[in-house]
Amino acid sequence: MRIIKSDNFDKFVCSAGACPTSCCSGGWQIMIDDNSIDKYTKDTGDGKLNKRLAEGVDLVERCFTQKGNNCYMLDKDGLCSIQRALGEEALCDTCRIYPRHVEEFRGIREWSLSLSCPEAARLILGNKDRLDFVIEDTDEPENDAEYEDFDDDLYFLLFNARDRIFDIIQSRELSFKDKAELITAYTAGIQECIDNERFDILQAFIEDMHEIDGLTEVDYNALNKDMFSILFDLELLSPEWKGILENTWKAWDDDIRLTAKEELQAEQLLMFWTYTYFCGAVYDGWVFSKAKLAICCTWWIFEINKANDFNGGIIEAAYRFAREIEHSDENLNALEEYFMMRG
Repeated sequence: MRIIKSDNFDKFVCSAGACPTSCCSGGWQIMIDDNSIDKYTKDTGDGKLNKRLAEGVDLVERCFTQKGNNCYMLDKDGLCSIQRALGEEALCDTCRIYPRHVEEFRGIREWSLSLSCPEAARLILGNKDRLDFVIEDTDEPENDAEYEDFDDDLYFLLFNARDRIFDIIQSRELSFKDKAELITAYTAGIQECIDNERFDILQAFIEDMHEIDGLTEVDYNALNKDMFSILFDLELLSPEWKGILENTWKAWDDDIRLTAKEELQAEQLLMFWTYTYFCGAVYDGWVFSKAKLAICCTWWIFEINKANDFNGGIIEAAYRFAREIEHSDENLNALEEYFMMRG
């Protein structure tokens, strides 16, 4: 098994009770794995915790219940009652792994940090260097049975395409808007090859990003206000999010000029979204939508930050936005479908 990690991955340390907004709050559904369900329905040796688990675990939905928009197991000091009583090893998989995020492919596991965590967002946006990756080969056996229909050839083509997109993103001679146009044009070409089953020219196209003549006309302007309106149609996970969107809509500025510092932050955000989601197109063929996801989500975070008075600035704008998108499969899928239709 090959393990790939972003080079900031091992730098993460949870800020626990000092976190400005706990991952146990915000109303998102925390799913519980089967092994943890078994542990939580047995006697833990702590009568008080047993009672709380009986009230806080939804055995039908297999998740923790909510209390005041927080996980039922969250104590007033911002710490988890399960971890406090039984230690970190007693946490369910979701709580133990978060904010570490994994994408699985045949023989390859890609790890990254989730932007929805304030401390992870600080690490991501505070990086002034070009993001790099750590590659490790392990003795862990590959579970080929789970990937019987996996398209290895397409995956490696997408992997190579993503490397070329990384080159665009990390070119510091280009502005964010220049990068957005280049990435949109490049991935529109890849998408057209896939849609028309022109796999005979796909590899050559990926290797030479500049040969884009003859492509179908696409909407390269991913930064317009109209596209932002899709966010109003998504599931609301936090009560204040609608007000944040309304503030952004009213204050929208097509002509935002990013400072030198903001251009670096935009680079890190583009890298995050692209690394995390782009190669997932091997499962659905939606290359173009994943590129637009990266571009739009990055731009929207800047618009949201400039329109709202966040104490945490761009870091807070980033993790608030990511919580609404990444913590809901429904929202993430709706965005991808929207971008495919708008292509």
